[in-house]
Amino acid sequence: MTKSSGKSNQFYWGSIQTLWGNVFSEGLRGYLVRGTFGTFGLQMVSTGFGLVTNILLARFLGTKEYGLYTYIFAWIGLLVTIAMFGMGNVLIREISAFHTKKEWGYLRGLIQWTITRGLIIFILVVFIAMTIGWMMQEYLPSGIFPAFWVALAIVPFLAATNLISAALQGFRRVLVSKIPSVLIRAPLLLVLIVFGYQFYPQAFSTFTIIVLSGIAIGVDLIVGSWWLYKTIPRDVFRSPAEFPKKTWLYSALPFLLMMGFFELNTRIPTLMLGSLADIQAVGFYNVASLVSGLVSFILMAVNVALGPIISSLYASGEMNRLQRIVTLSARMMFLVGCLVALLLAVLRYWLLDLFGPEFQEAGPILLILLLGQVINVAAGSVGTLLLMTGYEKYVVTAVGISTVLVFALNMFFIPLWGGMGAAYATVTGLVLWNVLLLHQVSRRLGIDSTAIGLFGRYKAT
Repeated sequence: MTKSSGKSNQFYWGSIQTLWGNVFSEGLRGYLVRGTFGTFGLQMVSTGFGLVTNILLARFLGTKEYGLYTYIFAWIGLLVTIAMFGMGNVLIREISAFHTKKEWGYLRGLIQWTITRGLIIFILVVFIAMTIGWMMQEYLPSGIFPAFWVALAIVPFLAATNLISAALQGFRRVLVSKIPSVLIRAPLLLVLIVFGYQFYPQAFSTFTIIVLSGIAIGVDLIVGSWWLYKTIPRDVFRSPAEFPKKTWLYSALPFLLMMGFFELNTRIPTLMLGSLADIQAVGFYNVASLVSGLVSFILMAVNVALGPIISSLYASGEMNRLQRIVTLSARMMFLVGCLVALLLAVLRYWLLDLFGPEFQEAGPILLILLLGQVINVAAGSVGTLLLMTGYEKYVVTAVGISTVLVFALNMFFIPLWGGMGAAYATVTGLVLWNVLLLHQVSRRLGIDSTAIGLFGRYKAT
């Protein structure tokens, strides 16, 4: 065994032993590890339900109808992001800070502001989307209406469930924030789909799926609202609402731009494949993207638990402690992410066959997307670090540049290579995005977010 391989083995075994010991430790590190494992477990359950649901839909609907379903929900995902107006991250950051400082008046003001402004924005987004959809009917895929109109109706409710989840995360109820969508909405939708196809197979279509999704989202909203009400400290209801001089709307704008660019970055391949290729290509790409997304499980789980911790440690100036927490999470993410990616690559054709034999065509697309996911995990929690420390503008800039590049590459690659071209564009944009964010994290915070010290540590500026 060479010296380098021995150091590598020592590095990984040391990370595993440290991780296991921290499961039972007290303080922020123990909270991070337990929160990460808990969230990771819930996300595994959620993705399990999502995979089973998509497998059934692909088999029940067929490649063309499944592609149409995917195309509609790509638009819905983008509209939900616009309707949330960047308030999700603002809620996590501000609620965490107000709760720690016991500033109950500001906390009540934030909740009231979110409800009133949210209703107005939700209605405006749906109205504008309906107007644009009506004007552009001839340019959209055939058969998209009336399913698209029904899908627009669930946008406000889906946005509201996401904001409630963000508020619960701000109160450090990380696991609770995921329960309504993971353990209620997802299984309920799966049951509705199975029963719907069993008893009314002749009426089973994209329209039917969207209606059933609306029912499941409504139940999620009711349960999440009740849980948030029980979580809010009673002192908040007894305190008069206070509002800062700098409005939360101003604070939310960078998050809106960032999340808007992020959604565009994610949805552009699907939307452009539907326009430049064919609706079946949308289905193939979505299945490959769905499977490759399993690699990013650990990144999402860590970021959910890490967000409030970053905000607290940065506010108190404990940068060395923050570096230790970030390094621990980065090593955990990299180890798990590589193992998952390797397993998915080996089993790719078997996994794709679950959706239907015709979906095996997505095998090469899946390999390309897996490479991109490994690179994404290797970079660590770069976006969360900047967002939770007030450097949103650098995230917006990086994601914006990446989105423009992804759009341009898709315009060029999709006509040449179809779904493969969309995958090449996605990975290229992902690499650029992470490199830009890594540079800013090192420069602004003096933090190295990678597992192996790839960027080193810089003096914060």
